[in-house]
Amino acid sequence: MRDIKEIEKRYKDPNRIPTKGSHLFKKRYLLFIILFIAFITNPDEEKHREAVKHKINSIVLPPDPLGSGYVGHHPSVDPLVNNHITVNNYFLFSTTKAFWNNEEATIGLGIFGHVFISDMVDKAINRRLNN
Repeated sequence: MRDIKEIEKRYKDPNRIPTKGSHLFKKRYLLFIILFIAFITNPDEEKHREAVKHKINSIVLPPDPLGSGYVGHHPSVDPLVNNHITVNNYFLFSTTKAFWNNEEATIGLGIFGHVFISDMVDKAINRRLNN
């Protein structure tokens, strides 16, 4: 009972009103910094295209026996990516979209300087290669 009364007393204290240096101000400042960093580090269209090219090459080409990735560069990947991949820039992040047979699909997300390509690209390419 004594603990509840102490808590009630603390919340009724008029000196408890937040000041300018309150934690709310600090959270807003931190949020502003994070959003500013996201804006500055948003990947450009070329970085999205390179990520898609890397993903397609890693699926289509044979793996390197030394374990350092894949061997070479497939010649038809560049025209494919240039004709069928677009990037939508939303200033804080960006999306990678693929157009194929009059269908549109979001296949990637770019944020904080990195581009993440979905695994559905692997499945779609493997399905096409197996047919």
